[in-house]
Amino acid sequence: MLNPEEAIMLRTSIAVLVVASIGASGQATCVGPPPGVTNTLQRLEDLVAQLRDEAPLEVRALAFCTAIHSYGIVDQFESYRFEAGQEVLLYCEVKSFQSEATDKGYRTAFRGSYDILDRQGRRLFRRKLDKCGEYCRNRRRDYFIAYRFRLPERIAPGKYTLQLTVRDLKSRKVGQSSVRFAIKRVDRGNRTAPGKRAASPFLSWSIICVNQPGAVALLEIEVLPFVVALSIGLEFGGRYVALDRDVLNLTV
Repeated sequence: MLNPEEAIMLRTSIAVLVVASIGASGQATCVGPPPGVTNTLQRLEDLVAQLRDEAPLEVRALAFCTAIHSYGIVDQFESYRFEAGQEVLLYCEVKSFQSEATDKGYRTAFRGSYDILDRQGRRLFRRKLDKCGEYCRNRRRDYFIAYRFRLPERIAPGKYTLQLTVRDLKSRKVGQSSVRFAIKRVDRGNRTAPGKRAASPFLSWSIICVNQPGAVALLEIEVLPFVVALSIGLEFGGRYVALDRDVLNLTV
């Protein structure tokens, strides 16, 4: 927080800028910068930088992208419906972080992780992301991060939430942001001869077993006419069993 003296300086600086930019006739002047405006702006920037250091870390603009060109310029997926194990590029913007002054320039450093939650808010997966950061000649006001990773291979079709956590390693502040996505069902058979219509499952469902964060067992069953397909994916043992109704598919 600003002390009383700094608060007075901030209000006074703003007032000076406003008055200095208005001419005697009440109209904004364009003759040139008024005396002392450069120093006033520098003081304001220093105060704003101090406020950013004390403000909570803000993580925003979370988006799944096919390409990231620069800050705020990205190509997003048309739909956030992915296949299990698909590679994605996650974009986010960070504000109110701390930059450390060093001989090489201002240093920023972040550490990220993400959780995948089901529709009930239970955490199914947690993954750590690579540490990132850089040196810059000037103090940064805004920053963006691009994370590339693969979604879990063993995850049932349905709706989920990805919760991203970013830690500022300089200030130890933590910020979070979330984005919803879906895992779509993929026809694993594809064993039908060309020109013939693939058989639709008569009954199919998936069961997710959750014991603790990161402990997931996946059971997938598909029943076709005269055929029963059973696949089990196990990461850790699980005691709690929940049937996700979104992946229940009954076709007669």
